[in-house]
Amino acid sequence: MSEAQGPNIAEWQAQQQHQEAAGEKSGFGLGHSDSVSTVVDGMKWLFNFHEGAIAAYSNVFEGLVSGSSLVTLFGKSGNMFGIKFLESLAEHFSGGGGEDMPSEGMEMAHGDEGPHSDDYPHANNEMAHNADGLQDMHDAGDHHGQSFSPGPSPSVGDDHGHELVKKVSVLGSTGSVGKKTVDLLSKRKEEYQVEALSAHSDFALLAHQAKLLNAKYVAISDERFYKDLRENLLGTDIKIAIGAEGLVNVASLPVDLSVIAIVGIAGLGPVIEVIESGTKVIALANKESIVCGGKLLLKKAKEKNVQIIPIDSEHNAIFQVLQNDDKCVEKIILTASGGPFLNYSSEQLRNVMVDQALSHPTWNMGKKISVDSATMMNKALEIIEAHNLFNISPSKIEAVVHPESIVHGIVVYKDGFNFAVLAETDMAIPISYALSWPERSALNRKLDLTKQGKLTFQEPDHKRFPALKLSMAVLNSSAPQTNSIVLNAANEIAVNEFLKSRIGFLKIVEIVESTMESFDSYTDINSLSDIINIDCESRIIANKIVESKVVARVM
Repeated sequence: MSEAQGPNIAEWQAQQQHQEAAGEKSGFGLGHSDSVSTVVDGMKWLFNFHEGAIAAYSNVFEGLVSGSSLVTLFGKSGNMFGIKFLESLAEHFSGGGGEDMPSEGMEMAHGDEGPHSDDYPHANNEMAHNADGLQDMHDAGDHHGQSFSPGPSPSVGDDHGHELVKKVSVLGSTGSVGKKTVDLLSKRKEEYQVEALSAHSDFALLAHQAKLLNAKYVAISDERFYKDLRENLLGTDIKIAIGAEGLVNVASLPVDLSVIAIVGIAGLGPVIEVIESGTKVIALANKESIVCGGKLLLKKAKEKNVQIIPIDSEHNAIFQVLQNDDKCVEKIILTASGGPFLNYSSEQLRNVMVDQALSHPTWNMGKKISVDSATMMNKALEIIEAHNLFNISPSKIEAVVHPESIVHGIVVYKDGFNFAVLAETDMAIPISYALSWPERSALNRKLDLTKQGKLTFQEPDHKRFPALKLSMAVLNSSAPQTNSIVLNAANEIAVNEFLKSRIGFLKIVEIVESTMESFDSYTDINSLSDIINIDCESRIIANKIVESKVVARVM
């Protein structure tokens, strides 16, 4: 990094740590005088990069030192506040920059020049589908004089090892949960450093988010939008990865916390990659990865000591309660809003249109999950997710319809006590909890029970909403993980066909049931490829069933 771009605080920290290891004076864990000395030395080092700025700050600097004000300013935790102060000065001197120069592992969006074919081999209309993500860009040559290092620099910490800035990635940042996450991060820039964002195809929003959060890397899964994304990022140092491999490589970047909000089983591979990356906390909004990954995924997470925090409001609620007490649990209760058709008759359900299914009475969600909520397949998937995530028997999981959606989850203990988690219907609340865990952050979302009027609960109607029964059939079967994969795959196919108005609303669950009945390729699941094979075969079966339904509908 050149002097014009500002000094590297991480470099200074490394120097201090080296001195400490050699027995020299350091502010790390020492008292008042040593902390002051360290900060002063650091500030002098800092000013060497910008001699022209010393005159402007000399009076302040000398006053602080001569009056021993640094002790008052920084206190016993001199290292923590001192480093933060140095970082602020560095940012000021460098004009708010301080971003690392692009490395050859990922492509940089150039400022004044357009994309070159030798910069990125897949940037033309013949963009190949065998893209190797970051490695492809590495193979294209080093045009920026930098070597690729996949790991971010260590987070700055205080004397007690507490991180002041969390390094985060958001995979699926342009979806409903992703946008909420970005909004929260944009309001807490002093707490989080965004390493990477990813999207499937919304290049314009992805570029806007990346610039808003000063992200270092972006990945777009649909290779067709690479050029558009590149143009939107001209003039920035943001590096781009594309395709499935690009997404996997971005997922492999180790961070303090990774928010995974990719929809469907497409999120499973990235989740496993994040687990393997060295990232220690995953905020997971992708229930399908738990439903389909099952024991395989959770075993990997345990081996790598990765904490998975569910973002689904129901599982987030249960997680919070069990964090305090997971002994003597009699059962857990997941609440369901009932969706927009809670009081519809069977005849009315038969004539439901797409726009009606997307109009949820209490939640603002994406298309797929809105339809799942309308069929109550979402709750079926959540029951399977709860079984896997909390390692609890299916017989101890219950779903209750709660139209107001204020109570998100309940843990019932054997002594008769019920612990319920209540909150407004805003996904920002569980997202904020996951971002801040194991701490809590202030959020202006206050529940006023006096304005709620009433809270009601009722048993689900399994006749009008048969999806719920499927979850129990899956969990009580001889091959629950295989059947979970089949159920999820068939549902993704059916929902997509409904959204295209090719099948009726009630056909969604019918197609899922028929697919499960037709599937017979049972095998042991020992790897991600085993899961993908089952998923692919299930989709083939489901698509054939869809076509037969469409033909019958036309006739």
